[in-house]
Amino acid sequence: MTRRTSPAAGALAALLCCLQAPECQGLTVPPSTTSYFGRSPALLSSRPPLAASSAAASASSSSRSVRLPAKADDSSSSDGGGGGGGNVFSAAAAKLGVPFFASLSDTGGSSPSSSSGGGESSVATVTTRLPLGTLLDSRDYTFTASTNVRGYEWTPRETDELFDDLLGASSSAGGEGDDGNGRPYDYELNQVVLVPLEWDTAMYGLGRRYGVYDGQQRLVTLCLILAAMRESFRNDVVDDDDEDGGGGAPGRQPHEDIVKELTDMLNPPKVRKAPILRIELRKRDDEYLRRIIIPELIEATETATATRSGVRVDLPLPGTPERKGLSATGRRIVENYERLSDRAGGLSHEERVRLLDYLVEHVHMLVCVPETARIARNIVMAQGKGMDNEPIDDFKGLVCFRYTKNEEDMYRTFDLWDDLAAPPTADVNANADVESSTVGRETIAAACLLRASAALGQKVRKNDEVNALERWLRGDLIEREGDEGRDFFDREVEPASRALHLFREGDLDAFRLVVGGGRRGGGGRGG
Repeated sequence: MTRRTSPAAGALAALLCCLQAPECQGLTVPPSTTSYFGRSPALLSSRPPLAASSAAASASSSSRSVRLPAKADDSSSSDGGGGGGGNVFSAAAAKLGVPFFASLSDTGGSSPSSSSGGGESSVATVTTRLPLGTLLDSRDYTFTASTNVRGYEWTPRETDELFDDLLGASSSAGGEGDDGNGRPYDYELNQVVLVPLEWDTAMYGLGRRYGVYDGQQRLVTLCLILAAMRESFRNDVVDDDDEDGGGGAPGRQPHEDIVKELTDMLNPPKVRKAPILRIELRKRDDEYLRRIIIPELIEATETATATRSGVRVDLPLPGTPERKGLSATGRRIVENYERLSDRAGGLSHEERVRLLDYLVEHVHMLVCVPETARIARNIVMAQGKGMDNEPIDDFKGLVCFRYTKNEEDMYRTFDLWDDLAAPPTADVNANADVESSTVGRETIAAACLLRASAALGQKVRKNDEVNALERWLRGDLIEREGDEGRDFFDREVEPASRALHLFREGDLDAFRLVVGGGRRGGGGRGG
């Protein structure tokens, strides 16, 4: 009699065969892959998981510790705690495509979020050490910080420090700074934490577009360095026997090949597709980054800023109303680019070529790709970064950006939140216009947690604040179909924050507005 095998048993047998393949040595099957069979991952594979930090250990033993700018590079995103759907790192996918230089680890068991009740028992995190030339090649990695609460904050001082470090490291070959074989030391730019936004299963399951949770400052500054170098090469000339020349009139020709290489790194090309930025910021901060990075937007006009290299880019001149009207992020981008353009234009052709080669081949970043936004936040916080970024800041980003569709409404809500979070006025109770008073960031945070606890019917646990706040937000918006984050701010966040401030100032009747919601006198729609 022939024994019939159930489909589940057959699938389990096939999975076990996959695990015995040499390509799967050292890989651990995520629990979500095996849960269909009711088996623990430990029963399927006894091989220990690769630590997330193993990619760092694979770095060259000759790599030195490089000083980074003193300002913290925290780009903690506000893109919510529920991101990422399903575990994409199945055993079959691991066998077929995970690159040998990547580290696959199961981070769910030790994650602080595992006790948050969010239902994520385990997730996969890929950590890869990549040279800059690979990271910025094609469209495999494009970045967005459009929903980050924090903007680009580096000043010319931090930018100068990074440029000096890179320039010094690129000149180390054959001297005290080389590895003993005539090669310069690798420069480690530390870890960036990314969360995939758009998946492409053909590329090892990694998304081509990533939200930046840590590394915004470095990525934007690197793009500004490359843009400044591109324009210095664009304005450069070489002799007709120079191999770096790209064609043109004999005797005086531009470095077209180098300019194209740098352009492709900044604006990754794709057939029949419009140019895109390697990294995009919030739209109101993005205008001048686009003018700098996308070649079609670079114009030689009389009002343009002239740099030492002679390149003219259509940027507002210092001291003009246009410059003063820029956002803080836009102003820093323009100032840093002007500084980098002057410095790149002051280098010789040989120094610039050597620096470019070093950037492409010897500057490395440790790219950490958790599966969900929640794990990304935990990783950033565990590294001691993002200490100025509190749960209320993540919630602010959710309300203003993720749950608000219209761009004007996004920034209106964002600005209103900023106004409300300003240090409170001393005479708020004496001021007849209570609606225009400020309450402070801490009061907003406390009011939101109180309202979330009341709405959810349970106390908000530590390390689960963002998830609880988002559950409160989503439940409220589902109940009021058609409402968005802007409506939620007007109806819930602002009234509760003002009421809590009044209560702390001695108005005891205001407390019912904090826990009950709604405006004094029935002005709000919350009950």
